[in-house]
Amino acid sequence: MQIPLSGPFNFLHAVGGIVLGLIINVLVVKLTVSHYGTLTGPALKAADIAEACNLSVLATVGWCIVYWNMIGANVCCIFSINAFKLIPEDKVNQPAFTNVASRFAGNSAEHAPVFLAALWVSTMFSDATTTGILGLCYVGQRLLYPLVYMVLGGFTFQFEYCTQMGYGFIGQMLLGCVVQSFGGDWAALVTKSPILYTLYGFLFGSLALFPALPFGAPYAAIHYGIHRSLHFKEPNAEEIRRLVA
Repeated sequence: MQIPLSGPFNFLHAVGGIVLGLIINVLVVKLTVSHYGTLTGPALKAADIAEACNLSVLATVGWCIVYWNMIGANVCCIFSINAFKLIPEDKVNQPAFTNVASRFAGNSAEHAPVFLAALWVSTMFSDATTTGILGLCYVGQRLLYPLVYMVLGGFTFQFEYCTQMGYGFIGQMLLGCVVQSFGGDWAALVTKSPILYTLYGFLFGSLALFPALPFGAPYAAIHYGIHRSLHFKEPNAEEIRRLVA
């Protein structure tokens, strides 16, 4: 095993992204608690459920618009070359140019089920105020992601400076739901100790995605063992020569 400290998968960038993401999460929650003072708590317990859901409604609409826009950006890139001839084919590297554009919406789609489910379960059962603000911040992070992809031109660990904050936003929503389900009061805990519980929520989200705790890492190991046992074929001499060459 090795931990790369250079190149596209320089692990120092991953650590830097985690630190930056945590700082941003703490600032968002601290400012939210400071601004609102009293958090709403679960929307289902609010006197006016519709009003309690206002921020999460805006976050949902915002996410939908951004997602559609990112699909549209990909289509614009393709049509600008192939249909409208706005971009000369010899002025971009294909398929790299349109492949990057396809990731604008592609990444959002991959995370959409977790984000939208967490947003609304947390709004209803945990705390509508912090959840709505975190949801709006997540939409902003979705707007930032394509710009980072444009600059980097492909996946590297430098992406973590952009993505870790989003994992933390979702992690806070999910952990709040867990706390509520076991009889706790997430809004009261966050109000009393915003830094501590933001840290817990951030780690809950970040570690669930990578190293994919508790199930993902063991499944990867199991997959490797089964693949080696049932599917792997040792390369013959000719294939080894080709690999070495």
